[in-house]
Amino acid sequence: SAPSGSPYAGEAVQLKATVSSDSGTPNGGTVRFSVDGASVGKGTVSNGVATLALASGLTAGTHSVMGVYSGAPDGSTIYGGSTSSALSLKVTEVPTTIVFTASTTYSNPSSDLTSNSITFTATVTPTEGSGIPTGTVSFMNGSTTIGSGTLAPTSAGTYVATYSTKLDAGSYNVTAVYSGDSSNTGATSSASSFTIVSQAAFKLVQNGSSITSSASSPGSITLTLSSLGGWNGPVDLTCSGLPTYAKCVFSPPQPGVMASTSSSTYAPVTVTMQITIDNDTRTTTHAGLFWWLGGVTGLLLFCASRRFSKVRGSFLATALALLLAGGSFCGLTACGSSNTTSFVTPTGTSTITVTAAGDQFKSGTTKNETQTCSTTSTYPCQSTSFQVALTVK
Repeated sequence: SAPSGSPYAGEAVQLKATVSSDSGTPNGGTVRFSVDGASVGKGTVSNGVATLALASGLTAGTHSVMGVYSGAPDGSTIYGGSTSSALSLKVTEVPTTIVFTASTTYSNPSSDLTSNSITFTATVTPTEGSGIPTGTVSFMNGSTTIGSGTLAPTSAGTYVATYSTKLDAGSYNVTAVYSGDSSNTGATSSASSFTIVSQAAFKLVQNGSSITSSASSPGSITLTLSSLGGWNGPVDLTCSGLPTYAKCVFSPPQPGVMASTSSSTYAPVTVTMQITIDNDTRTTTHAGLFWWLGGVTGLLLFCASRRFSKVRGSFLATALALLLAGGSFCGLTACGSSNTTSFVTPTGTSTITVTAAGDQFKSGTTKNETQTCSTTSTYPCQSTSFQVALTVK
């Protein structure tokens, strides 16, 4: 009689038997109730009704319930015993939810080292009735079982399974799978992704594989740098394979990548990579340096000759000074010649290689000092590269 409809497994159920007779309504006697042929208790008849409460409910499935009235005298009337027809009662499995977490040391993104132990925790909660989930939870990386844990109750009314292990280096996408039991449905958690590395490293993700640049509109893509396994340090970014007069510009130019933990949170670093074209790539040449030095020497000689004008040879010094200064001026300004050098990047498509390299900050010192990843390695302790298709218009 309660609850109405189909009860959930483990949910309290009340059985009710109604006893009637052409001679009146019986008072007295008992009704013994049975489920699937097994007695589960009895109730006393009062005004033709007997009830029995099953506080622990029934297991999931379809059950056959019957009542047997014992019969009893009631005043001048004696009521005989009787047996009910079977009642089919469907009991529904309790639905459950499952939440999975992996206790990696580093976050944003989640990562850890092969030398550290990872703890998987699955929390199973009944969402209806008063189910008590039992059994095990399997922790799966795709179709591969990493391990399993047995459910145990908690004071919060949930049921928890744990498993701890060290993992090989690689990328993981782990789910917790509860297979269910006779009274509770199974459930699968959402996946938790993390990376295991043998030594700290940075991760680079390119957000785009092609750039189109023109003189008026330099093209760009973004890069995302993050820490794996506790990496802390700067990363140098360089380009190679650029066409003539093209240049890579990174912002920020040397990003610092920091590990994020429960006590110190750092976001991944976003770097904008822009390729500009038609750049003036001239630098000071040895000839230019000679003319500068000549000009400075000439000026110094001129000043000296003016100061010591009465000294013999001052006229010669003055003449030499003016000659050097004038020659320097002509050399620097290209007297008598035209300087119409054009810095134009040729149009077309080329493949650019972008390289990211770096080493970690030295532990226990200020973060201006860096060190290699191991005592046998040299800079860079990590280097990775990718290619970008550049179109110049």
